[in-house]
Amino acid sequence: MKFRNSTNNGICYCSARNYDTGATVQNFGIASKCTKSGSTGCSCDYMSSCSSICLVKFNRWASTLPYCGGYHGKLIGSITMNDCGNHFIGSIAKQCNSTQNSIKSSILTQTTSNSIEVVPFLLIRLTGTLLPSGTLLIIGGTSIVHSYSTFEAYISSSDKWIVLPSLSIPRHEHTATLLSSGHLLITGGQTTDRNIYSSCELYDSSRNTWKIVPDMSSKRSRHAAVLLKSEKVMIIGGHNGSLLSSCETYDASSNTWTLVANMMLPRMFHSATLLSSGQVLVIGGNYPNSSACEKYEPISNIWTSIASMSTGRFLHTTTLLSDGRLFIVGGFDGSKNYWQSCEVYDPQSNKWTSVANMTTQRAGHTATLLPSGKILVTGGVAGQSILDGLSTCEIYDPALNTWTSVRNMSTPRFQHIAALLPSGKILVAGGISAPFSEAYDPTSNTWTPVTKFPTFVLQNTATLLSSDKVLVTGGFNGWDQLSSCAIYNTPTNTWIPTTDMIVPRSLHTATLLSNENVLVAGGYSSIGSLKRCEVYNTMSTIWTAVEDMHVARCEHTATLLSSGHVLVIGGYDEDLNRKYLSNCEIYNFLSNTWSSTASMSTPRSQHTVIMLSSEKTLVTGGFDGSTYLSSCEVYDSKSDAWTLVASMSKARAQHTLTSLPSGELLVTGGINNGYYMADCEMYDPSSNIWTPIMNMSFPR
Repeated sequence: MKFRNSTNNGICYCSARNYDTGATVQNFGIASKCTKSGSTGCSCDYMSSCSSICLVKFNRWASTLPYCGGYHGKLIGSITMNDCGNHFIGSIAKQCNSTQNSIKSSILTQTTSNSIEVVPFLLIRLTGTLLPSGTLLIIGGTSIVHSYSTFEAYISSSDKWIVLPSLSIPRHEHTATLLSSGHLLITGGQTTDRNIYSSCELYDSSRNTWKIVPDMSSKRSRHAAVLLKSEKVMIIGGHNGSLLSSCETYDASSNTWTLVANMMLPRMFHSATLLSSGQVLVIGGNYPNSSACEKYEPISNIWTSIASMSTGRFLHTTTLLSDGRLFIVGGFDGSKNYWQSCEVYDPQSNKWTSVANMTTQRAGHTATLLPSGKILVTGGVAGQSILDGLSTCEIYDPALNTWTSVRNMSTPRFQHIAALLPSGKILVAGGISAPFSEAYDPTSNTWTPVTKFPTFVLQNTATLLSSDKVLVTGGFNGWDQLSSCAIYNTPTNTWIPTTDMIVPRSLHTATLLSNENVLVAGGYSSIGSLKRCEVYNTMSTIWTAVEDMHVARCEHTATLLSSGHVLVIGGYDEDLNRKYLSNCEIYNFLSNTWSSTASMSTPRSQHTVIMLSSEKTLVTGGFDGSTYLSSCEVYDSKSDAWTLVASMSKARAQHTLTSLPSGELLVTGGINNGYYMADCEMYDPSSNIWTPIMNMSFPR
């Protein structure tokens, strides 16, 4: 396979081509950059920009690669040599044999040994909060490539998932704390481009709405949160580029944050547990002395050192037992040791006691206290490679001080979540694996799938039909382009599946024609950028192939002109080394023909378009393959000519462009050089002047 780089949100992604089949997969993974240009065997790291890229070439299939078990149908690979001077990293990969469909696209993750493993594109570092009703709330998370603002709930009583209003911004490594009022407080976290947040939001389940609350005093992720007996939420440690010892409390009654005493040591990936005394016990974490522990007294606002664990650990689990003791399981020492060891802390005697080891070393696992008093441990990872993920599970019996292996999960998981449901079953969700969720029954020692999690779909289209229904087509679910379509019925608030498209695609356009049918044009599929087009008949729900465009393109725009024709503008062609396009073409639905029209002054994709009049179309901003654009131009369909007009004050792509009743146009947000924007401005077509206005509260 050969990988080509593209830019999205400041991170470099790859496309992969299988030389055996010719198939191309978009956004296959994160490219790597050599820190010593031209040096054979140089070290590589994540991209922060797209310069000096070492492309990755899977130039032969490996006859043997370790651990295909649990990764059937997926690609795995590792680097065998680095040659940055020739801009290639020689590597090997193999397709694991399986009767299942292979996953065509995956993500690449860099490890300390300069190896790359390819794993499914799914969700980790999310939060799961169990409500008294048995409903599990799942918020945010990351697929490594992207962070998400998604908010879903699993209704255990009816075994179904529902989609709830999204967070205002994507985040992972945040905290979620349930207040006694039923509100849910989300604090901090970060995005995959390492933008760390101080922002917080509060979910009101009675109104199904989010409210922005004041920021914390510090940006932080990988922190801990505890609901104190005073009903305040205490935020402890974390990192903001450096390890933090600072702590603060949120008072929902006054909607205020208050700094409290710092911990004695900075730490992240630690655990924090509220004791029956009202004190807070903090254990371990990622810092040089990670065996150290301390205790916080809220009344006196004082931290006190307590006895240290027998070994340093983070990404461990801490479980409060019914007798008030704390049970610590596994973890990682930050060097190379993943622990089987477990120990118990007694707050009364301030003593640690080693107990029986697990059968398997693990970190990033879950530990769930069962009604029987036993503890179920699931998954985790036992090495620094993602291929070291675990599907194994075991149960600890405190009365007998014994571990018993139980049935494995269907797939390895780590940094996932687990929740005890009212039925007595344990639901696990997330982790870099599929299926997204499954449930364990301790009585029968069996794992069973739960109802399919709502699909994450990116790069799809949504078209408002004249019937007040919305047609949603295609998209990308993290591993495949989709042909599936659905119709949202606004009066009944229901989704209805409809006929699949002929060609799976993402990054396409969908335009409502004057005859009430919908034209889908171009996009991206497993074979590359598309010329192919098709029309959806809203009466018969049948898709019909129509004439191809002259040029394959994706991330273009399509605009219905007053004539009833469709103007397609720009985009890029992935199969021409990601050539960004200035050319345009027009579709005549009456004759089912495409005709070339005048080209723009500059190539652009991720731009926005709006009709100024029956004959004129304004194009703003976008990305030309190397530069984010502030330039704007107008197409006159009568004269078939483009004219440059005033540029925006800020270059941007993926922004919005809205026509106001005054005739002015409002531009909001977007992205520039990998950063989301809060900047907004107004355009007056009559005077050809852009005027900056007040920023939004958050970049988006």
